[in-house]
Amino acid sequence: MRRPAPARSNALVAGVASVALVASVVLVAGAGEARADVGPLSKPKKDDRTAELPKFPATVDDLSAPRLPPPFVLPELSHPSWDVSMGWLVGVASPSSSPSDRADRTSSAVGLARVTAEGDVGFPRRFYLGLTVPFAGALAPDGTSGVKTVLGNIEPHVRVVFPLPTWLAFGGVLGIVVPTARYEHGSGAEAASMIAASLEPTDAAHFAPETFALRPAVDVRVLRGPFVVQVRQGVDVVLDTSVWRAVTTGRLLGHGGLRVRRDVEISIEATQAYSFDDRISERHRSAITIGPGARLSLGAVDVGAAVLTNVFEPLSPDIDRFVAVRLSVVAHLE
Repeated sequence: MRRPAPARSNALVAGVASVALVASVVLVAGAGEARADVGPLSKPKKDDRTAELPKFPATVDDLSAPRLPPPFVLPELSHPSWDVSMGWLVGVASPSSSPSDRADRTSSAVGLARVTAEGDVGFPRRFYLGLTVPFAGALAPDGTSGVKTVLGNIEPHVRVVFPLPTWLAFGGVLGIVVPTARYEHGSGAEAASMIAASLEPTDAAHFAPETFALRPAVDVRVLRGPFVVQVRQGVDVVLDTSVWRAVTTGRLLGHGGLRVRRDVEISIEATQAYSFDDRISERHRSAITIGPGARLSLGAVDVGAAVLTNVFEPLSPDIDRFVAVRLSVVAHLE
């Protein structure tokens, strides 16, 4: 029997706060650097008679330069026209060791698939509409119901990007989860879908039956030379229509990348979901995933692969640990 770790959530919350503080310092430092030689109190160089304030994008084509291979867990903030992506997560999960009736099972296969389409409408590279359709598959934890493959809750969304100098971009997104999952609370299909959702805990609302959810979030991306840092922080307000009870979940998604070439990026990505539902034990309120990846841009198509695992407890209490491979294909329709 594992000992509870009541201080873990405090440490994780402190860690998230530290990440947010560091990101704020980076942004402020970058902004200060951009203004250092052009601010209203600074004096132009003696031979420089062309000093001027930083220029904002004059055209939509200057909003994001160069176009970047999109992260796995986040969109490319200012992509032109329409992007259609297909992503797969396939892994092996070790079942929880506490229930004696699962002692004969050492591991089981789990998988997620997601189809996403997003395109700019009305305001090129500034205003986007999109739709996500998720699927999940896993062995039900009772070990007797077999593998369950289910359609989750679809999520349409709107997203905006604010025009800023090319090294910085930020915006906001609002998603609405619609209850299209056709399984009931307490069923083997729900338990299997939650095991699969452990691979992507920040999207757990996609696999909660009879659920509506509002998912507002803020996006920030910093591009400095070959380095790319992109972060999304949001809150999910999830309404269970079977009991008309609402709970909230905080989510943080981060991407740090190095552009080895203009069309190749290596990266590390991490996600954290933290539930404020008092029905969930303290040790299972936070779920964190992390792993390295690489993305190649082939012009009209981007391909990528990554490996990820969980840190501390996974989202589902029915498993202890997982290791998964992520594959992604993004088509740019222009």
